[in-house]
Amino acid sequence: MEQKPSKREGSEDAARHRIDPEAMLARFGRQDRSERLQSDEDVSRDEYAPRINDAVHSSDDPAPVAAAVLIGRTLAKDPDASRRIVDEAPVLVVECSSEAWIEPTAHALMRCFGSRPSKKLPSPPTDTRDERRGAIVIKARAGRSCAHPNESTQAARALRGYLPLIGIVAPGAIRLPEELERACEGRIVLGTLEPFDLTLVVRQIVGSVPSTTLCPELAAEVGPMDLRIALHPARGPEGALERLRLVLERRRTLPPASKIPRLSELHGYGAAAEWGLAAAADLVAYGCGQHWSSCEQGALLTGVPGVGKTLLAAAIAREANVPFLVGSLAQWQAEGEAHLGTTLKAMRTFFGNAKKVAPCVALVDELDSFGDRRKLESHNHHYGVQVINGFLECLDGDGGREGVLLVGATNNPGWIDPAILRSGRFDRQIAIEAPSLSDLAAILRYHLGQELPGIDLLGIARRGLGGTGADCAAWVRRARGRARRAGHALKEADLMREIAGATGELSIEEDQRVAIHEAGHAVVARVLGLPVGDLVLRSPGHGGDGYMGFRMPKVVTRKTMENVLAVLMAGRAAEIIAFDSPSAGASTDLALASKFARDMHLRWGLCDVLAVQDAADTAPMIDLRIERALRSASSAALRLLAARRRDLERLAEALLERRSLTSEDIELILIRTGRRSQAHPW
Repeated sequence: MEQKPSKREGSEDAARHRIDPEAMLARFGRQDRSERLQSDEDVSRDEYAPRINDAVHSSDDPAPVAAAVLIGRTLAKDPDASRRIVDEAPVLVVECSSEAWIEPTAHALMRCFGSRPSKKLPSPPTDTRDERRGAIVIKARAGRSCAHPNESTQAARALRGYLPLIGIVAPGAIRLPEELERACEGRIVLGTLEPFDLTLVVRQIVGSVPSTTLCPELAAEVGPMDLRIALHPARGPEGALERLRLVLERRRTLPPASKIPRLSELHGYGAAAEWGLAAAADLVAYGCGQHWSSCEQGALLTGVPGVGKTLLAAAIAREANVPFLVGSLAQWQAEGEAHLGTTLKAMRTFFGNAKKVAPCVALVDELDSFGDRRKLESHNHHYGVQVINGFLECLDGDGGREGVLLVGATNNPGWIDPAILRSGRFDRQIAIEAPSLSDLAAILRYHLGQELPGIDLLGIARRGLGGTGADCAAWVRRARGRARRAGHALKEADLMREIAGATGELSIEEDQRVAIHEAGHAVVARVLGLPVGDLVLRSPGHGGDGYMGFRMPKVVTRKTMENVLAVLMAGRAAEIIAFDSPSAGASTDLALASKFARDMHLRWGLCDVLAVQDAADTAPMIDLRIERALRSASSAALRLLAARRRDLERLAEALLERRSLTSEDIELILIRTGRRSQAHPW
């Protein structure tokens, strides 16, 4: 005769299957206590245990607590799903409201359903489940074409071992292992937080219930980072909620970040992107409890206009999902017609707001506008000194600027007061270079989106080499406008015409002269062992003029500078060899060569005079020495090019044909030309 379960057993069974917010928090707490008793050695031996790799959570992290409440509220409406997760092995997909909730949701599911019985308790003989009874949780990620092999292994183990298998997705992150997608039996859609949910989360973290809560509209906007910023036992329930309200209301006043790409989606930033991704990771870690002293705290971004300094700072904030604030001296002066008092007040307000919404990224644009106290003109010296002093006070901050990633941007780092650049302020400088050929093609593809599929963008990018990310955005925007006005879809010809229009119209004869000029720079630089960058016939980033990428050597000696002067004079020398006379196109080269020669004599101690002198007070003898140095460099360039005229012509022909050459292209062309010269001497 079948024995009926007792009332006590029935109530225990009902309690075991009951899933609502309170029950989820109870499970969360029990798992926390059991984990404290489990040894680290036991955990490390379990190579198949599901792992949460993206962040390290503690029991005080409010984000997974809030995720547990969301899960409980949703499962309370579906008792059958609750029962199956506890007793059976369903394959489910949980949909979060945003990508930021994936990690906390995974953590909550692991804590509430990922536990297993002690190994000292044997399983019944009829139980065919895997010894590790916990649910296996797999997170979808953005931008992946396929799942990680380890996740496919975990999915297969769950199916073989009759374990619950749960995938977590969100808008923008939907890719899961194929086994999970095929076997999925249902979807659980999590909504946004409600006011009562926040009450439960505050009670769990702070230890007491707040007397008030947020309105439904604000509660629905709360994200994991907001909770980590605001909720802490030291603030108490009312203080935690007030801090949360302040964070949300401040975010509403900031410009929307939805149109700003993540840094991981951008191209062409090189080492600056590496630093930015590390800084974004530090902001996330700080939100999870990491001490600020071990995090990236700021940097000065330098580069020519249009390389994307402001976009980089905004993309870091987007990557970390934190607020982004922008300020500048011009903006603060506009608060009160540049009056000193209102300017300083606006400056302090900016830094105060940054501290209130920390973690955040605060950009101070056009940092060189503050100037250098040593070089301020007499009529505004007092005003300028007080503005810089006030800015320095804000940088140091009353009580520090914990959680604020401070980013400066400038085109002219040499104009900035040294005190602004000292350690602890903007001591780290990161140069953003112009995009390479492949980077330029990737940037064009980003701005084009799905338009012009299958087009060789490297070929188009060659025409725009020397341009910046801002140039790419402008070309695509204008090309779309051209196509719209013509009444057809965007075509490759529309984009090519806009890039060509940025460089102006030149005749064939002018193109030939420019090609010879730029090839002269490259040949002499290569012969003298100096780095040769990209070669562009008509660079959009240089007003349509020719351009050779060149970087000054880090160690500057007299011999090095004599070689640099020869490279600068080589364009003019090449024109003399090919056309019997130079053009005024060498004016920029002559100006830079004159500056370097003057610095060699007056500032760097590389010639006969050791004492540093003011350039405005130079003797006629110095001018003669500078002229002699330039003529010597020109003669050296003429000799080198006359001996390598074949190299010069071949390189100029290739530049005319392709419109731009990378440093690798230049090397291959000159190597091949050298082989031909050896086989067929002229």
